[in-house]
Amino acid sequence: MKNKMRTSKKLFAIVLTAIMVLSVCAVLPAMGDEPAPTVTRTIFKDIYPTTTAYPGDVLIVVIEFVAPQNIPNAGVYDNLIDSGDWNTSVRSIIPGESFNFTSPADNPYIFVWWTGDNSLKEDDPVSVKYQLTVPEDAAGVYYFDGNLSTHSVWPPIDIGGDGSVTVGTPEPLSITITSPEDRTYASTCVRLNFTVEPEGTAWIGYSLDGEANETIGSNTTIGGFDSTPPYEHNIVVYANDTEGNMAASNKVFFTVYPGDIDFGGKVWVGDVVALRAAYGSRPGGGNWNMNADLDCNDHIWVGDVVILRDNYSNEYP
Repeated sequence: MKNKMRTSKKLFAIVLTAIMVLSVCAVLPAMGDEPAPTVTRTIFKDIYPTTTAYPGDVLIVVIEFVAPQNIPNAGVYDNLIDSGDWNTSVRSIIPGESFNFTSPADNPYIFVWWTGDNSLKEDDPVSVKYQLTVPEDAAGVYYFDGNLSTHSVWPPIDIGGDGSVTVGTPEPLSITITSPEDRTYASTCVRLNFTVEPEGTAWIGYSLDGEANETIGSNTTIGGFDSTPPYEHNIVVYANDTEGNMAASNKVFFTVYPGDIDFGGKVWVGDVVALRAAYGSRPGGGNWNMNADLDCNDHIWVGDVVILRDNYSNEYP
């Protein structure tokens, strides 16, 4: 009888233990069963969002999401798949100041994890910002694969494997000056017109007669020419693309003889006659004469008369 009672007590203890284990397991966090958090991945090149990069570029990768549950010893792992030797460094991490960071030299991944009181809590906003430098030999498409994991719960939550960056070869800039031309001008100014291909320049400027570059945004008018030698000038347009590559146009040579509308070598009666014939006209008008537009404002008017008067009787080579 006593043996039967002992057997019944042991059986009861086993059943009770099993119930307790099942109950505890039911309330333990099971990361693999939780829905993945909504993750925002942004890739910056300097300060501009990008999906295209070039060798030598510095990329800033930002991963942001909200922790789906309490996660002790949480870690964020982000890997640039099959990319070779990219230089990696961390810029900033939220939440907390207590974290560890790993980035081996031979594989561009980050592994950041929080410890102790800085473990992730449910609904904690998470932001991991790190920096990648594109190797000079990189080319093609590279894919990001991110995971949120912990030392005590497995498997990890996938936080986005669809990020990518395309590394290409920059198309060289081509700059063509369409004005001024290789000719003589009677005006005290010249119109600087040019084209830059492809579009997307970060800076444009020009150099007149080999002087320091002047920054411009687009086509412009260059003034200040007078009857003081030298009369011969040259101009070059420069541009930088968004990758920092510099290009230059061909050098254009031109001559300025202010007031010599008929190019007779002297500002005289013939120039007065030419200006009078075009007086009041604009481009497209029947009596328009571009050479008489001495102040480059597309209107032959009083200002042109003043310039002609100021240069009257001047002789040029």
